[in-house]
Amino acid sequence: MGNIWVYYGCFLISMLFFAAAPLTAEGQIRYNDHDDKDRMKDINYEVPKTYNIFEIKVVGAKHLDHNALISLSGLKVGDQVKIPGGKITGALNKLWDQKIMEDVGIYATKIKGNDISLAIKIKELPRLSKVTFAGVSKSQQNSLKEDVGLIIGRIITPAIMKNAELAVKRFFIEKGFLNVEIKSSRTMDGEHLNTAGLHFDVKRKNRVKVSRIFFVGNDQVPSGKLRRQMSNTKEKARVHLFSKTAKFRKKYIATVTDSLTADNGKKSRLGLFVNDNFNLNFFGNSKLKKSSLEEDKKSILDFYNLQGYRNAAIVADTIIQVNKKSAVVNFRIKEGRRFYFRNISWEGNYKYSDRVLSTVLGIGKGDVYSF
Repeated sequence: MGNIWVYYGCFLISMLFFAAAPLTAEGQIRYNDHDDKDRMKDINYEVPKTYNIFEIKVVGAKHLDHNALISLSGLKVGDQVKIPGGKITGALNKLWDQKIMEDVGIYATKIKGNDISLAIKIKELPRLSKVTFAGVSKSQQNSLKEDVGLIIGRIITPAIMKNAELAVKRFFIEKGFLNVEIKSSRTMDGEHLNTAGLHFDVKRKNRVKVSRIFFVGNDQVPSGKLRRQMSNTKEKARVHLFSKTAKFRKKYIATVTDSLTADNGKKSRLGLFVNDNFNLNFFGNSKLKKSSLEEDKKSILDFYNLQGYRNAAIVADTIIQVNKKSAVVNFRIKEGRRFYFRNISWEGNYKYSDRVLSTVLGIGKGDVYSF
């Protein structure tokens, strides 16, 4: 990738850092891209020589500051540099580490005795001129541009392209398109110097729906009650004439000790059979959206708090894709202890007695702490 080029007039010597095959000393000496063996006497790669840098200039930079690039390289006028040697290699590595260049090389443009004139030649990465999308609606394009956070005029590095692609993918996964495919491409802009546009080709494919919602660890609250708290996410309709309960549960429930009782130890076998094979939710929202799941998780914990389980927590939630159209959602619950009211005392009640106030309050010792 990086190159060290040594010119004497039009004379070019190259040391390739990443070459397809090892080069001989002769193969490193070129003149107008052709071998020129008469010029080999200027640089002998078998006998390294130390030169004094008397000039450094930058070639090819259209937007980047020349002095800043020289400073980043670590090279300075007056330094001694050995060719071949590690100082030039180190300078190239420092420039590559900035990740703002598509190509970089260091040239020797003039050699006079022990003095050498260097040029840092770079090819800048293009700057963003526009962002376009295919396969999405106009309203989604506006939302995507905000979510992706690409700024016009910013240098388009490989990392920025990759992060933008992942951001577009997350946007659609959030909306339930777990199988979305994103392809990004960079196209040079002919209207402006060294600028390019980013294009994202989106294939959303099928929206994934929730086939089952399982709970593990809910020893005190039935799973059916917890599912009913999930107003934003419902299981899609199902009618199975032949039960596949045991096989399905063993495959998709987070931790199973008994395939018939893991989801709810208090439910009868008949109840489990009906729940597993019949769900008439033909009109409910079964789309898998992560934002909706987060809201439903809060609703589940609010319900637990009302039942007195103040320390209840959802310690884990997983989404397992069953096929291209459906997924299973698993929740691991830690219910914790149930809280109750103990003694209730009153102070400052000069007009009404403790008994009257306690009657109005409607809470007695031993009642569930459900606030």
